[in-house]
Amino acid sequence: MGYKLTETLSLGHWQPLIRRLPGKERQIALSFDDGPTPSTTLPLVSLLASYNAKATFFLSGIRANAYPDLVEALVHNGHDIYGHGWEHIRLDHAEPDRLLADLEKSESFLRRFRPTPSPYLVRLPYAAGSRIAWVHRTIKKWNPATQIAHWSDSLKDWDIAIRCRNRDELEKACQTGADSLLQLRRLNGAIVLLHESAYDRPAPLTPDVAPVLAEKILKGLTARGFSFVPIIPRKRPPWISRFIMA
Repeated sequence: MGYKLTETLSLGHWQPLIRRLPGKERQIALSFDDGPTPSTTLPLVSLLASYNAKATFFLSGIRANAYPDLVEALVHNGHDIYGHGWEHIRLDHAEPDRLLADLEKSESFLRRFRPTPSPYLVRLPYAAGSRIAWVHRTIKKWNPATQIAHWSDSLKDWDIAIRCRNRDELEKACQTGADSLLQLRRLNGAIVLLHESAYDRPAPLTPDVAPVLAEKILKGLTARGFSFVPIIPRKRPPWISRFIMA
């Protein structure tokens, strides 16, 4: 992890890091970063409803502030929402006070739409700081009941649109991505990282990726008997997370 054990002990406790659902059979968690956007959020809401699926959305503060109706739609349809930074920047390159302010600004906006969850899931842009002790300490200072929401599987969907010249190529690329997920042996309890309209990847087809890819994932995994739930925080973080990431 890049830190000696003695350094870890002296720097304080790590917050629990979640990579999979806790002991759930035939359940998968889809998580979407970087929303909400007019081109992706409502199509995803409709698509998820058609499969009786719930998901977790990590929302960009700037985008959420611009489209509060989309935030409301997510909550109204039973999806979990958390902050994903106010601006899409690497907060592990900032000062602790900036990280604290960013966490609070994002959540204070989302609190208008639902009570602050506890435990609270944190996923910073670029998964920043997941292995940096001061980031964990700062997150804990902001809210002791935080857990870091990582993932078990990523389809690197942020690069799909850049590689595609037209909709047909996009459909094929998304099918390839969904098939790669279906071929995994450890699908039970998987947490899948997806994006709405991914930051830093400008391309004409970027807004089309999330709905197309999600539909192929939902269709393929439903046929195999899976259901879709929000990310489930750990009820009792392991004692070892007091000293190392677990």
